[in-house]
This record gives sequence, structure tokens and C-alpha cells, in this order.
Amino acid sequence: MSLAALERILHEEIQDGIHEVACHPGVFDPAFEALYHLDRQDELTTLTDPALPAFLEREGIRRISYRELPAAVRALRGD
Repeated sequence: MSLAALERILHEEIQDGIHEVACHPGVFDPAFEALYHLDRQDELTTLTDPALPAFLEREGIRRISYRELPAAVRALRGD
């Protein structure tokens, strides 16, 4: 997925709340054969693009870890 495609999805399809983005980034290794192999390199490139953090900030999207999830749920509920 390209950065432009990810930005479009996040801008147009994500609403307020907590969301998980699932992907499997990785480095291409010609010795490893898998159906989804080349796409993993594309995902890594997208997720490490220096423009992504600024886009997330402009959109008001905050990245959290699973460790922060309980507090984020409480905050969303207004607890």
C-alpha cells in the first residue's frame, strides 16, 4: 500500500474512536518465497515514510501501543 493510499483511507474512512491498522511489513529477501512477500516491502516503505507522522498529526490521529489501550478506552468513554 502506498502512502497516498494509506492517507486516503485514514482521511476518508476512519471515524472517531479507536482503530487498529493491521499489516505485515518486512524486508524483501529473494531467498524467501511467499505470495505476499513483495507487498511487505511496500508496507515497510509506507510505514517508515518521513511524511507519515506529519499527516497523522494533521488528521488528529494518535498512535498508541496495546499498553496504552485501556487508558484510551477509558478516555473515549469519558471515565
